[in-house]
Amino acid sequence: MVTVDKKEGKPFMEEVFAPAWNGAYFSERQRIKVAEVANFMLKKRFDAFPGFRDYLDCVAAFPATGRNATDSMRGCRAWTSWCKARASRTCRPS
Repeated sequence: MVTVDKKEGKPFMEEVFAPAWNGAYFSERQRIKVAEVANFMLKKRFDAFPGFRDYLDCVAAFPATGRNATDSMRGCRAWTSWCKARASRTCRPS
């Protein structure tokens, strides 16, 4: 993602996503689920911007909400459903 748009990608990954991802909020199971969704998006050729950026932004926002692990897994399931619906129509989000 960083190579697509360095002006936005690098600061986002370093300042927004990395602190949330490397923190203690996400369990091993949650990290695996996030990676599975990202791999699905990659397989379906979602664009870095806005597709992956929006997904990783949602993932990074969970720790700040104060919600529990169950809620964040629900969010991943909702995003997975959305991705599958989008992929079945166009293969890329618009």
